[in-house]
Formats: sequence, C-alpha cells, structure tokens
Amino acid sequence: MSNGILGRHPGRVLVVVAGVLGVLNLAFFIGREQNSSEPGKETLPSSVQSVSPKPGTQADRRITIEVDLLDGLTGVLEIDGLRLPEDQLDYVAPQGIISFQPGPDQEFSSFEAGEHTVRVLYWKATEEEPADPDSYGWRFRATA
Repeated sequence: MSNGILGRHPGRVLVVVAGVLGVLNLAFFIGREQNSSEPGKETLPSSVQSVSPKPGTQADRRITIEVDLLDGLTGVLEIDGLRLPEDQLDYVAPQGIISFQPGPDQEFSSFEAGEHTVRVLYWKATEEEPADPDSYGWRFRATA
C-alpha cells in the first residue's frame, strides 16, 4: 500500500536531510576556525628563530621579552603599540638577539596583569631601517 517512509512523508524527509547537512556544514566551518595548536607551537617566520615569552603563554609581570633573529638581522621592539627606545633594548648584535627587561627608568616598570602584544620590526643589520620593515607579532598574558 505505501512505498516506505519517503513515499508517506517526503516533506519531512527533506527537512531532516537539509537540517543534518546544515549541522554538518556548520560543524565543519567552526572546526576549521578553531586554533588547536598548543601555546608556543605557533609557526615563526623564517627570519625569527625564537621569541620569549612563547606566543599564547602566561608569564611573570617582570619577564624579559626576547627575540632571536637570524644572524645579520637587527630590529626594535614594540609592546602594546609603543615602540621602545633603542637605549632601553639590549642587543647581542652578532647573534641577532634583542631583549627588553622591564624595570625602573624603563617604558614599563613591569607589565600589568592581562594580555600584552609584542611586535618585532627587523631588517638587515648592514642597512638603515627601512620605511616599512618586516615584522612579527605575538601575544602573552602577564599574571598577577
């Protein structure tokens, strides 16, 4: 008499199939946008060998910010959008290491609790700073 569920209620079947496909598509796109990488496992540009603190990690409020660039590169640091004066940065020129230690008479005596953004602007050490240098940025969270 009837030819199965599709024959009896084709509208319901189409609604259920469309709903299931919608949920699967939504799950796929949400899953693609999630950052499943571990903190500190972010891929660095080839010119940046390491940074400290690691991206996405928590750190003490008086942590030293350090960037190890490829040999032959130099640069400056920006923290929370503020370019640090070069006389407050420590350089190990041959190795391309730039660091900043918060303290008295520095732009930051310590970092406020919360998230901070660091950016290194870098270029060849044998050249003047270009108008638009290469850069790399990351975030860390200072703990109270």
